[in-house]
Amino acid sequence: MLSAPGIRPPGAFTLTFRNWGCSKFLLFVGDSTSSDIGLIGSTVDASSTTATWCNFSLEETSTPSVPLDKDMNDTVLLGLAQDLTASKPLQYAGASGETTELPPSPVMFLYASDGTVMGWNVMNTSGVPYPGMSSLRETADSGARSNIPAETTPAVTIPVDDSMPIVSSI
Repeated sequence: MLSAPGIRPPGAFTLTFRNWGCSKFLLFVGDSTSSDIGLIGSTVDASSTTATWCNFSLEETSTPSVPLDKDMNDTVLLGLAQDLTASKPLQYAGASGETTELPPSPVMFLYASDGTVMGWNVMNTSGVPYPGMSSLRETADSGARSNIPAETTPAVTIPVDDSMPIVSSI
């Protein structure tokens, strides 16, 4: 029998973004035994064709994590998912405070054991759109669009090289 909050045995969850700018792979990794979501990736330097794998160090304010419940108790990660249907551009404020408009970005969702669903925009601050977005793919069916208004959710960024995708909480 598992004790609270361990309502699930250990289990890893991953979310993958491929071929975005200089990143061959971006993998968000979470586990039901941890409250943090990590980011690892395979990037290619412009001066080389060799891919390098690395673990991205994220600032505390930018680390996706499993929330506490309403009584401030731990919750458990039950899953990660992505939404590639966003169609509205996003505003990004850099360290200087200057605002830049970025193309629609993927959304990463986290599902927690108390029923909480959290979402983060995954953005490339150099303005490179994610090639897997449904708005970029030519399809006969326009598909469903995200109905989550960006202004109802907090913003958090993961600082990495300007040519690399980053994350912003929605």
